[in-house]
Amino acid sequence: EKDPKKENTLTTMKRNAFRLQRMVDQILHLERFQVQQVTAQTPIHITPITKFIGESFQELAREKRVSLSIEKLDDIWLMFTPDAYEKILLNLLSNALKYTQAQDSIYLSLTIDEENSIARLIVKDTGIGIPENELEQVFERFHRVLDNHSEQITGAGIGLSLVKELVESHGGEVTVSSIQNKETCFTVNLPAIPLDQVKSILDKGQKPMDTHIIEMEIESLFEQKNSPDSHFEEKKEESSNNLPSVLVVEDNHDMRRYIEDTLASNFHTLAAANGLEGLEIAKAQVPDLIISDIMMPQMDGYDFCKSIKSNEITSHIPVILLTARSDRESRIRGWSENADEYLAKPFDEEELLIRVKNLLDIRDILRKRFGEDAFASSNSLANQVIDETQSDSEEEKLHKVYGEFLEKLNLILEESFNDPAVGIDNLAQMLNMSERQLFRKLRNTINMTPAEYLRRFRLEKSKVLLEAGKTVQFTAIEVGFNSQSYFGKCFKAQFGVSPGAYLKNISR
Repeated sequence: EKDPKKENTLTTMKRNAFRLQRMVDQILHLERFQVQQVTAQTPIHITPITKFIGESFQELAREKRVSLSIEKLDDIWLMFTPDAYEKILLNLLSNALKYTQAQDSIYLSLTIDEENSIARLIVKDTGIGIPENELEQVFERFHRVLDNHSEQITGAGIGLSLVKELVESHGGEVTVSSIQNKETCFTVNLPAIPLDQVKSILDKGQKPMDTHIIEMEIESLFEQKNSPDSHFEEKKEESSNNLPSVLVVEDNHDMRRYIEDTLASNFHTLAAANGLEGLEIAKAQVPDLIISDIMMPQMDGYDFCKSIKSNEITSHIPVILLTARSDRESRIRGWSENADEYLAKPFDEEELLIRVKNLLDIRDILRKRFGEDAFASSNSLANQVIDETQSDSEEEKLHKVYGEFLEKLNLILEESFNDPAVGIDNLAQMLNMSERQLFRKLRNTINMTPAEYLRRFRLEKSKVLLEAGKTVQFTAIEVGFNSQSYFGKCFKAQFGVSPGAYLKNISR
């Protein structure tokens, strides 16, 4: 006789195994295709890329209590396929971070052998190390060094194989040395563009760095961090799918697992056993949507929803209250705490999926619309929709939440945008958020990263200065750009015209 519970478990295992297989096949197909595109090589300035990626990983390292030091960065250009260098460094740093523990250290350096025009990238860590008999196999596809620690780490043995393929396809060499339980050092040697040829490249101009792939990798790594819920620990490997994330807050384990399984094919799920635990996960992970039971110990669903909606980090997140109590008073209480949906148990799986999808679709539409309007007016962002509609619609409430957050961010930027040293870490600190929280908040509010928003804010300020008759050089410095050339490229990319041409049009 079939055991329904075991059958469901086996079905889930089979479904996820097939999903993982498809994901791996897609990754291999994509990377194999990109590795073959060596003919598309262009001059790449890898120094700012290395600095950006290294600094991005420092936030992750700090949360893990690992020291990540950028030892030296020489000024180096490579003839490289776009995005390939980013993939190499991302994989090496990601690997180092995965295999280090609290109090360990990671060292990053980029130097040049000018005589031989060789760029040398070194990523060294004081982590668990690699056994000597495994060193020759670490670059083999799907090979993983397994021990009591590494078995707990998400991975498929693809990253280092990809690094080797990318390095060698560009005429370089990657080597590894390690002392078990002491250190591991990856060294990448790549042919650099001779320094006497760099000037001609600079004269032609350089395309601004595309940080999208880097930010997605950082986002993926953030998703892999531990949480208070053991089942969340089990599902970390799905975080790399870039699916919308849903936090399930439910004190009954079987119901929580059932809801997660219902969502698993379309969403990345997080889990919490009560409202207090859910609130901590929501603030740390900033999910796209929350499904919460009402009757729970420590903090019930009503208080949980109220806390979510009143916290600046999580106020934008839609909440579905799910409960067996479907009476009128319970529903009214749910609406009074600004719940976005109220679904009674027992629920239909398809109905739950539709309601989740509809809520996310509506938020996506409003986010894009608000992103387009965010820089369109000098009026109070929090009151733009109120002035137009004077209604009490859900859209109005959402715009008000978005606007209040952006106004607070703008007030901070007004005081600091012209300082070139101001970065995302400073903004996050002034907002009392982590860099991840700020990243997720802006992504979910107006579909922009903090770096994109800061750059756009500066460019909007530059238009005001140009319209006031200020020179392009003065304007670039005044709004926080170190390079007039880079300012010009960003300005033209945003507004379709160079700063000089914009200034001339105003003067006519």
